Amino acid sequence: MNPQGTKTKHTAYPPSGGTQEPGNPKTNFRSTVLFILISATLLSAIFIITGYRPDYYAKNPVNFLEMSPTEYALTTGLDDTGIPLIKQNYFTTSPAPSVGLYGHHIIRSVSRFAFPFDTDNSYFFNYYVPHISLRETSALFRYQEENGALPKDLAIVYISHPYLGLRNLTEYRWNMPIDFYLNSSFMVGVISPDRIRFLWNGYMSRLQFRLDWKHLAYGVFNAVLDGGCNKYGIYEIGQVPQPISLPVWIEALKRFGMASLVNKFEAVYIRDCGINTGQRLEGLKQDGSLYSTPKADKLVTSPVPPPTSDDVWTSDVTISIVAIAEEIQAIGDRNNLDIVFFIPPRIAHYAPGLGHEQMDRAVSLMRENGFSVLDTRQYSMSQRGLTAINNDVDPFRRRFDSLYTSGELRKKYMTDEEHINDNYFREIIREISSIGYLQDKIQSPQ
Repeated sequence: MNPQGTKTKHTAYPPSGGTQEPGNPKTNFRSTVLFILISATLLSAIFIITGYRPDYYAKNPVNFLEMSPTEYALTTGLDDTGIPLIKQNYFTTSPAPSVGLYGHHIIRSVSRFAFPFDTDNSYFFNYYVPHISLRETSALFRYQEENGALPKDLAIVYISHPYLGLRNLTEYRWNMPIDFYLNSSFMVGVISPDRIRFLWNGYMSRLQFRLDWKHLAYGVFNAVLDGGCNKYGIYEIGQVPQPISLPVWIEALKRFGMASLVNKFEAVYIRDCGINTGQRLEGLKQDGSLYSTPKADKLVTSPVPPPTSDDVWTSDVTISIVAIAEEIQAIGDRNNLDIVFFIPPRIAHYAPGLGHEQMDRAVSLMRENGFSVLDTRQYSMSQRGLTAINNDVDPFRRRFDSLYTSGELRKKYMTDEEHINDNYFREIIREISSIGYLQDKIQSPQ
């Protein structure tokens, strides 16, 4: 008999070396599942809240057709999806232009005034997106095709200079609205282990950024504010939005010794909801091109060094570029839409091994397939004495190579070492006319 009394079935502290009875497996499983669901819900809520920003243009879409040449839609402070969302809302609800221009920020300043004849924004629209690759341009074409929003007559498609890297050619930048990716999400060759790893790393990096409590607090504030950021809208060129008035509680918190934390919040708030005195403004003009407060062009006095890059340029890159161009050309063929591709120059020293050879071959293959390609890249020293490259006789490229060597290219046709202006695009339009397009609008130069 136990001298301490009746033996109990359970003890709070089992004897040393003893074993506990196992818990109920079903209860443990339910607890684990519940924990996972709660954690996932909490993380998703934080991710959504911290990514929330009042979207003025979702409630007040821009009708570019109703804008005057002296107006612009303010975009300063919008994230990467801001401009494509504005243009998406427009082209899915408005008549298509006759001519559309596609590409990333290199073509942002090209306007309807580049045409050597009178046009308006019903004739020409610049669909540029700040960060879009050639592959994503193909996705944009598919999206416009499904929505009946392709240009009526001619699409002019920018192909990135190889010095800007593979990410602007054959890869996804993932800075577009999700709609543009859905059409190609499950195409063969798109989903791969590298793509999944890239998406996962990008998601985790963004999640880590958003889990900062300051971003959570700011997201909650934005959710409550919902549209209180009223700096956006249509302005006259030269008109500046009024500087933002900060909430009174910001100064109150500073007085309580929280200045270092509040200052970070204040900077983000001003970016989204206000304008700093003297801040450079950017927006979209009536033809979709960039408006920015005046600044002097960056005159490049000499070629810049070629970029450093970890990209691996192989024959597979050539095949990918041609395949993407074929996708765009096929969409044009199905919709009776003429397609012209062009590659702008860059004021930089020629360097072998950084993609020129693969791009030369891609251009040659595209032309063999009957594509119209205007190539204005410079030649290497060894190529300048040749009459043809990859069996291509290209007087238009040789003209621009001469402009490069003379220094005229950087003085007249570029705003800096990479961005083209209306003077450059006017030459593209004239060359397009000389090969048989826009014949009803322009006389080819003699």
